[in-house]
Amino acid sequence: MGTTRIGPRPLATGVLEIMGEFEIEDAVQCITRNLFDQRLRVQSLRRDLDLQRLTKPYEDPRWTRFNGVEAYPKKCSLRNGNFHLRLGISIIEEKYIGDMSIDGSFYAAPPNEPFNLVNTLAGMPITDQTIFTFEIRLDKQLEIYGIEKDEITCCFKRLVGLYDE
Repeated sequence: MGTTRIGPRPLATGVLEIMGEFEIEDAVQCITRNLFDQRLRVQSLRRDLDLQRLTKPYEDPRWTRFNGVEAYPKKCSLRNGNFHLRLGISIIEEKYIGDMSIDGSFYAAPPNEPFNLVNTLAGMPITDQTIFTFEIRLDKQLEIYGIEKDEITCCFKRLVGLYDE
């Protein structure tokens, strides 16, 4: 659970991010106490069971850990401080992407989108158009914190042999 205040008091906006199982009353107290130096009395709030079910997989503090490239013949690694990312790829006949995976320790939103990004490339020909598709999807559909998107694109280009120095 984390809080962020946007703007100066007393007209600030508070943002509360909750991942996993927390009491709603505790969350409200957290945002009002930490952001606005006030305590609000909360009488009753309805719990959303569907939301609890959807967030259950992300309660584990290791949810930023993605696994999967050890078995791939070609790999590329990136590191930025405590964050790291690896891409693994298999290439068929030097013309097509056979399969691709991603792993590392970084923040991604939505959390499953890194897997979707690399899975859509399976079977695609290795062309400039494929690189362009990868760049656009990485830029528009995925937020990554801890690793620069340009570095990910360069890593992908190195793996398929289309890296421009």
